[in-house]
Amino acid sequence: MLLIGGPTELGPGLAALLDDIHVVGADADLARWPTDPSWSRIVSHPGIPLFSRSLRGVVIDGRLDRHWFEEAARVIAPMSRVVVVNAVTTTSEWLQAAGLSIMADESGRVVATSS
Repeated sequence: MLLIGGPTELGPGLAALLDDIHVVGADADLARWPTDPSWSRIVSHPGIPLFSRSLRGVVIDGRLDRHWFEEAARVIAPMSRVVVVNAVTTTSEWLQAAGLSIMADESGRVVATSS
């Protein structure tokens, strides 16, 4: 599972709850966090340094630029999810343009899936 932007603050807690799932956080601010072996932290730009169609889920901050949504769509495996928190009015449009199907769009949260 990859957390991008604001959702990275959930990394340590999710890692503690998810025994068989590795949690990775991607955010420049993570460089200042103390070392924690329960999850991984990366800084990347302009894209996500992971193989296409390799992740089961991505949680992304909706206030980020469009290219992060395209990258999230690229790295999720078939039948996997992208969850957006702090979604803005263009979020669903961007996810659909990236090839994802919208499952839910409500109260600043969007859930999309890959085919």
